[in-house]
Amino acid sequence: MARLVIDLDSLANNARRLRDYCEGRGLTMLPVLKGAGFDAEVARIARDAGGAVPAAAHPFGVQAVHEALGERAVLLTMPPCSRAEAIVAHAYRSFVSEPAAIRALSLGAQQAGMFHEVVLFVDVGDLREGCLPAQLSGILREAVSLEHDLFRVAGLATNFGCLTGLRPSHEAMECMDLLAAEAARILGRTPDVLSLGGSILLPWMAEHRLPACATELRLGETLLLGHFQDEHVPVAGLTPDPVLLEGEVLEVARKPTSRDGAYGPNALGELNRPQDRGERLRALLDFGVLDTKPWELSCRTPGVEYVGATSNYAVFDVESADPVPKPGDRLLFSMGYEALARAFHSRYLERRHTAALAGIS
Repeated sequence: MARLVIDLDSLANNARRLRDYCEGRGLTMLPVLKGAGFDAEVARIARDAGGAVPAAAHPFGVQAVHEALGERAVLLTMPPCSRAEAIVAHAYRSFVSEPAAIRALSLGAQQAGMFHEVVLFVDVGDLREGCLPAQLSGILREAVSLEHDLFRVAGLATNFGCLTGLRPSHEAMECMDLLAAEAARILGRTPDVLSLGGSILLPWMAEHRLPACATELRLGETLLLGHFQDEHVPVAGLTPDPVLLEGEVLEVARKPTSRDGAYGPNALGELNRPQDRGERLRALLDFGVLDTKPWELSCRTPGVEYVGATSNYAVFDVESADPVPKPGDRLLFSMGYEALARAFHSRYLERRHTAALAGIS
């Protein structure tokens, strides 16, 4: 069966390197496990080597992290009002923008008798979650009015490069600096947290400085992949691709690359008449789009080329593969971020954790 091969030692190295990089700039790192789903071993490594209980991006994820580590975690996604009590039970912090959610969490903390803090999310250009800068003062004043012994406003947060791909900029950083000063006036204290995300900030930080008010960097993609897309990451010693996808070859056959006839949408709704390259040797593997993003994979065996995929199969051209695989062989693939995230969330992939230092196999 197809499976993820997760090198916990390499993940620990990446977490330590990123933690040290942040600490050298007066920041704490908040490890983000959005891409790793609910994996308990990855959560443990992120906490132990990264220096902080990680953030999860789903209410069920924060519950899983709490149960795996025995301590409440951070909920990164906007909290649904309907799950406020459960969120307080499993998370000591959540990121918010809606007054209704703030009211629900304040009440939930009071009823549960458990401390909870909120960080107000501000949208400075990515156009996903967060209030607009002009709305912050009003929302913050209402949040302050809801504070009590078990509930407080910890600070502000924003993100870059998630929905629109908008890059960090001096203008955005100046905006956050001004908003932090405004928050301090309303709170009557310096905010404990000014949280910036995500890995897209690392290439920017190679040439620019973050505002002095920044306290926290949220990092997930670079932790899990050991790199950020094709950009320079100014963190020495990262281990690339600590998580690999391993698929089993089910069939190897020489087949035509195209057929005459009428073509329509394939099983995924794609209109893509194949190019006629004559007969080629092809391998059928035991994963598909339900498990990962097959066209984002890079095979560790030279000469293996992606052809196409359906829900449960992926087809690769192995005409030039060295060595040529046979049925029963296993091929290893490195993944992009979306491929990795889909794989961690697949119900059909097995997982093999390896860690020479921790004795896990």
